[in-house]
Amino acid sequence: MSYFFLKVNMDLNAIQHNISAAYGDNSLIGESLTLPLKYCFRGYRYTFSSSPENSHLTQRICNVFTKGLSFLTSTVGLAPSLALTAIGMGSKLAHLYGTFDQKVCDHLPWILKIFSRTGDRTVSYLNAKILSEELAIPFCFTPFKGCEMFQFNRIEANRGPNYYRKVVHLKTREQIDALRGADKTASALYLLPFYPHERNVAAETSGSSYIPYTTDWQGHRGRVRELLHVENAELIDIPRDCYSIALHIRDGGRVDDNNTKTLHPLKLPCMSFYTEELRKVLIAKRDAGETNFFIHIFTDAENPSEISAKIIEEIRDVPGVRYRVQYAPREVVTLKNDAGNMHRFQCMIRADSNLSGPIVQGSEVTELDIFPSGFDIVPNNNQILITQVKKVQRALHPGGADQPVLERVRYSKQMEGWLPMRFNRFFHDYYGVFRVASAV
Repeated sequence: MSYFFLKVNMDLNAIQHNISAAYGDNSLIGESLTLPLKYCFRGYRYTFSSSPENSHLTQRICNVFTKGLSFLTSTVGLAPSLALTAIGMGSKLAHLYGTFDQKVCDHLPWILKIFSRTGDRTVSYLNAKILSEELAIPFCFTPFKGCEMFQFNRIEANRGPNYYRKVVHLKTREQIDALRGADKTASALYLLPFYPHERNVAAETSGSSYIPYTTDWQGHRGRVRELLHVENAELIDIPRDCYSIALHIRDGGRVDDNNTKTLHPLKLPCMSFYTEELRKVLIAKRDAGETNFFIHIFTDAENPSEISAKIIEEIRDVPGVRYRVQYAPREVVTLKNDAGNMHRFQCMIRADSNLSGPIVQGSEVTELDIFPSGFDIVPNNNQILITQVKKVQRALHPGGADQPVLERVRYSKQMEGWLPMRFNRFFHDYYGVFRVASAV
């Protein structure tokens, strides 16, 4: 079925999109219809469109739409003899979809929303934004929780998603390449599915859920820096006579349970990853002549002081170095201030995060970026191993090329949670495949 009522040229994807765009506004559809639609038609993606922004919906149009939809449903259900009138009204409703476009909804997932956070939504925005600029197709921005701290929230004027006659879900590299010659005047909305910041497309299996396309982050470093600028953040006082190191330690805090920590071993790595990689940096920089270090901890842990104590205990025996470890107390730390400072350190040791990853990508200061990039499972004793770490020596001068190095390691933690091993394996394979067999 590709026609709606009087063969209005609107496919089912467009109908689904327009309904999902309309959901959540009681003046447009009504509470009784929004509840089931809320859970059926949400999508986890950001959008860009070939149709420029037209006019805003007026209250009169909203009223006409509400009355028209109510009349349509009541006449079809109660008076079959008025079916022709109902069909006529339906065609007018479809016309409203195609003509009056500006209706903003919370275009975020119903099933993945409970797992995704500001970082996932930020990297979704960046992926679609950069691609839309490469393809010269206008971008439709859907605000989300946390975006208000970034510069892109202030510069995006075309807010959507809007109403369109055609909705295209981009699933292949060929589809994306074909858009370079697309008709820029057609009423079409292109949806780019989520994929994370750090990927090794060549290592992913054919069963991976992500599209076989990734963003050229290094080629758009300046643009990323501009979009992720944070105004009015409280800047950390970083001593100039010290080599500065930031640790982005994802502990899970009050949000992540043991199942989540098992399902996302790269996003929530064991503590030994942070402490051992920090030791390596201290020793390498000491051997290169650095002796003074300033270490700041960004963390979501309930008790940052315990994290700080563990760090100090593990590096206490490193000879020939002087260091100061600092963190923000839980009661005063904010995501805005974290995002406004992460790019200011010479070295970042971090989890595989969709927040700190893009921020460091746009940094003009960070010369060394360290994060876990591979894991394996030891089923006999239910252990997860961080088996590979990626260390990127970043080119801070224009025209330079980043120098990534993969290092084999073995940092272990117990698999926890009540989910069975079979489900854990399926999840790891479906969402990204970073399995790297242990060398030990």
